[in-house]
Amino acid sequence: MYLRLRLQICFTTNTNIRVLLSTLGMLTTLFGGFIAIMQFDIKRIIAFSTCSQLGYRTAAFGRGNLNGAFLHLLRHAYFKALLFRLAGRLIHNLNNEQDIQNRGGVYKLYPVIYRGRIISSASLCAFLSTSGYYSKDYIIEYAYYKNFITLKYIYIGLNVSAICTIVYSLRRLYIIFYRKSNIIKSNINKRNTRSINTIIIVSILSIRSLIAGYAYSGIFNEINLMFNDLFH
Repeated sequence: MYLRLRLQICFTTNTNIRVLLSTLGMLTTLFGGFIAIMQFDIKRIIAFSTCSQLGYRTAAFGRGNLNGAFLHLLRHAYFKALLFRLAGRLIHNLNNEQDIQNRGGVYKLYPVIYRGRIISSASLCAFLSTSGYYSKDYIIEYAYYKNFITLKYIYIGLNVSAICTIVYSLRRLYIIFYRKSNIIKSNINKRNTRSINTIIIVSILSIRSLIAGYAYSGIFNEINLMFNDLFH
């Protein structure tokens, strides 16, 4: 993705290639979102979620939104790293059980993992003021204002994918943390229910997932100026 950003100059002169990139990015984010909704393996859900977010960045490249794509690359790293870290810890605590159907009601057992998952999922869904909000919504809004009449299907597809993100995030949270527990107590690795390393890492990544969007937006003044022009 970084290499694609550096080679953007090779694509700017060909409108057909940019339209193709936008279309492929939109289809990729839809594909990842729909597949993630149907998965029960927690690692596969997060993996297809990552595929969906890659589609957002590809669509942004096609629309010429380089700043939005690069910032989403940075901000996505924080909350997706948090998701994978929490998933790995949860799998390890439940003796390598990855099927979310065999879980349920674990928010009382793992409060740190639960809170971190809420924050990371909110940022993934671009909840207001989270890191994902400052980049993901920016990509969607840019797609609306940039050639909306001729390529409105790009904007519509990105919005449908955003709805898919909310659906599979809420589904995952409900099954793992809120649904009636299906866990056999003997399957819980009690030695790892509390970990100082996990608490420290989750705290750092959670803070980054919450404030990185606002912090980086102040650095890239061009984005703020572009927002003012668009909404003016």
